[in-house]
Amino acid sequence: MKKRNRYLVFAFLIMMASCADDNNDPGVDNPTTDDRSRYAGSWICAENTGQTFSITISLVGSEDSINIKNFSNFGSTANAIGLVAGNSLTIPGQNISITSVFVQGTGIMNSAGTKITMDYVADGDTISATCTKN
Repeated sequence: MKKRNRYLVFAFLIMMASCADDNNDPGVDNPTTDDRSRYAGSWICAENTGQTFSITISLVGSEDSINIKNFSNFGSTANAIGLVAGNSLTIPGQNISITSVFVQGTGIMNSAGTKITMDYVADGDTISATCTKN
C-alpha cells in the first residue's frame, strides 16, 4: 500500500510540473513588456541630407511616450516626443528646441531592435533617416 501511495504522489508531482505557466517560455510574448524599452539608449542617425549625428532616446511617462534628444541634429535642447506601439513610432506634430522648429513623422524599428528607419518633416524639409543602435 505504501508503495502504491508513493507512485500516486510521484504521478501527481509529474502532472503538476507539466502544468507549469507557459508564459515563461522565451518565444511567448509577455504582455507586461514595455515596447519602449527597445528604443531607449544612444543611436547614430544618418539622414538623406548627408549629415550624421547622435540621438539619445529615453522613456517618459508610463505608457507609450519616448523623448528623442537632439532630434534631426538641432542640438541638445531639441527634444521631440515620440509615441511607440510595438515596432512603430509616431512623432506627432510639435515644435522643438529654443527656435521652435516644427517636426512631425513616422518610423519603424527592425525586428532585431537595432535599427530605426524614420521619415519626417523638420523645419519644412522632408527627411529620411536611418538610426543604428550605438
